[in-house]
Amino acid sequence: MSKYECLFTPLKIGTIESRNRYVMCAMGGPKVMNADGTFNEDWADFYLVRAKGGVGLIIPAVVHLVDMFGQGVWFNHYGDAFVKPMSKAMDKIHGEGSKLFLQITAGMGRVLQVNTQMIQSEVMNADAALVAASPLHNVWDRSIEHRALTKEEIQERVKAFGESARMCKDAGIDGVEIHAVHEGYLLDQFAIEAMNSRTDEYGGSLENRLRFTCEIIREIKKQCGEDYPVSVRYSVASKMKGWNQGALPGESYKEFGRSLEESPAAARILVEAGADMLNCDNGTYDSWYWSHPPVYMPVGHNIPDCTFIKNYVDVPVICAGRMTDNDLNAKLIRENKVDGIGIARPLLADPDFVNKVKADDVADIRPCIGCHVGCMGEVLGARHISCALNPAVMVEKEYEIVKTDSPPGGSPLSAAASEAWRSPVSPNCAAMNRSFLRRAKNSEAPLSPLQR
Repeated sequence: MSKYECLFTPLKIGTIESRNRYVMCAMGGPKVMNADGTFNEDWADFYLVRAKGGVGLIIPAVVHLVDMFGQGVWFNHYGDAFVKPMSKAMDKIHGEGSKLFLQITAGMGRVLQVNTQMIQSEVMNADAALVAASPLHNVWDRSIEHRALTKEEIQERVKAFGESARMCKDAGIDGVEIHAVHEGYLLDQFAIEAMNSRTDEYGGSLENRLRFTCEIIREIKKQCGEDYPVSVRYSVASKMKGWNQGALPGESYKEFGRSLEESPAAARILVEAGADMLNCDNGTYDSWYWSHPPVYMPVGHNIPDCTFIKNYVDVPVICAGRMTDNDLNAKLIRENKVDGIGIARPLLADPDFVNKVKADDVADIRPCIGCHVGCMGEVLGARHISCALNPAVMVEKEYEIVKTDSPPGGSPLSAAASEAWRSPVSPNCAAMNRSFLRRAKNSEAPLSPLQR
C-alpha cells in the first residue's frame, strides 16, 4: 500500500465527489473568453492537460464579473457564446475524470494594477473601474483614489453573480468559486474592518461586512438550486501590519486586517450562508508573499492557520501555499487536519504532478522552485503565464511531446540543439527553451521523450 494512498480518496463537496484530495487553485492563466467575445480554445487545452495529469478538482484562472477597466463588459451577458463551447470542453475534462469549479470575482477594488497614464487613456473608464468598499487609495499607487460602490452597484453585481453561475451550470461546470474574502480583492475590502468605513447595511458589524458575499452565495443557490456547489476562496488571516505592510512568518505583530481571533466567526457566517467549501490560504496584496509565495517562504507556510479554521466549520477546508511536500500532505489528510491540498504553480512546472504522486514516483516530479519568473513575472508584465522550468506552458498542444520511432542523433533536430547550445543564453529560461522547441518543431525529425 502506497504511503500516499490517502491523497487519492474521494473528496465530497456538497453534492459532488472529486476523485482525490488535490485541488488546482486559480492563478494567472488563459482567459476563458477572448476580447472579441468568442470562447478561448487555448483555455480548454491548458486545463485539459492538467485533467490528464490527474488533478481531482480544477479551479481555473479567475473570471471577472465585469471587466477590470470599466468598459461595461459583463460575464453574464456572454450566454451561448460561453455555454456551448464550454459544454464541449467540460465533456473532455470530465472524460479525464476531473471536476471543475469556475472562479468568479466581483472585482479587484484597490488592488487593481493601474497607473495615471491608464486612467487618462481611452483604455479605462476610471469612474467605473476605480471602486472599493469605501474611499481607499490604490495599493500600487497611493495617489490614486477609489470611490465607494453604491448599493445599486452592489445589487447589480449580486444579480450578475447568480446569472453567471447559472451559465456555468448550463455549461456542465460542476460548481463555482467566489473569489471573495481573499487577497484583499473587492469583497475582502468589504469584509476587513480597516478597509470598510461604510455606515449602511454593508458596513459596521462583521455580519454587515460579509453581507455582500453572503448575498452572492444565496443568489447563486437561488438561481442554480441549493445542491449546486459554491466554494469560497478564503484568507484565514490578512497578515498585515498596515497599509502596504506585510508581516513575516513568525513575526510578532498587531493584525491590521482580518485576525485569527475574528476569522472563525467569519468562516461560520459564510458556511451558514451556504458555502460548501472554504479554499484557504492567507494574505492580501499588502502582504503579497503569503498568497503568492516565493522561494524564501517556508513550504506549507499556511498550514497552521488552515488547520486552525477547520476546527470551526463542517465543510471541506483546502490548504494552499507551497504544498509541495508530499509526505507532509499525506500526513495532513491522514490525520484529518485539512480536507484537500491546494496546488497551482507546481502544475505549471509539471502537469503530471498528481499522477506521479499516485504512482509513487515523486522523485520524477519536475519541482516548482518558487522563482516567480514565468508565472508572476510574466503576468505582471501583461504577458501570458509561463514557467521557467516548463517551456510548454500555454503551448501544450503545439509542443506536445510524442514518442519517436527514430533515435536522436544526426538529425536536423540535433543540429538545432547544437545551434541553440552555442547561442547566447537568454535571461529568460522559458523563452530560451521555447526557441529550441520551435526549431525542433519545424524540423522533420519527430521529438523523442528525452528531447524536452
